[in-house]
Amino acid sequence: MKLEKYKMEIGDILYTEVVNWETEILEGLEEIDYVDGSCFCTAPSIDGNKLKVTFNVKAAVGELKDNEYKGSPKYVDIYLDKDKPHYIPDPLTRKRTPNPAKRVIKVPIAYMAHGKLTE
Repeated sequence: MKLEKYKMEIGDILYTEVVNWETEILEGLEEIDYVDGSCFCTAPSIDGNKLKVTFNVKAAVGELKDNEYKGSPKYVDIYLDKDKPHYIPDPLTRKRTPNPAKRVIKVPIAYMAHGKLTE
């Protein structure tokens, strides 16, 4: 699998912003099973040969005061291997454990949110 960009570079951003980002999937589109955001703040999708992401900064960091900065690690997960389940049930405990055979590509979201900047 090959992407045009492997990191969602946002930088410093006002916490109330919503960012739309996309990157081209250069190779391996047929390998993708599904995409998932690291929380409800991140909404990824596949549209043709593009990975598109909507990132709601406020949903990721919450309300920020003037001149306050905050970041929280967020990712877009691209799950591959359509023929392999994400989880494997344990027959004894019935707990689901992640399937180590299921490959995932993690695309980090690089940002630092800030409240309104005042002097």
